[in-house]
Amino acid sequence: SDPEPLQIDIGIKEVAALTTEEKLQHFEDICTGDALKKYEQAVSDYTAYEEKILNEHKENARKQAALQIAAEKERIARETN
Repeated sequence: SDPEPLQIDIGIKEVAALTTEEKLQHFEDICTGDALKKYEQAVSDYTAYEEKILNEHKENARKQAALQIAAEKERIARETN
């Protein structure tokens, strides 16, 4: 006798038993779900990148301000002597 065919459950509805409308809906659900995941990841990546750039800009601005303050203090000290 032939062995039993191997059956693996991969979480997909049995497509053969669905109507055409159900098949289309299932296909749409899979496609939109995948697209939504990709969109959410892209937004997350972009947000993280923008936060990194903003933090670098803030740090550079603080350093530049500190340098300007130090230079101005030095100039004032020279002028008062």
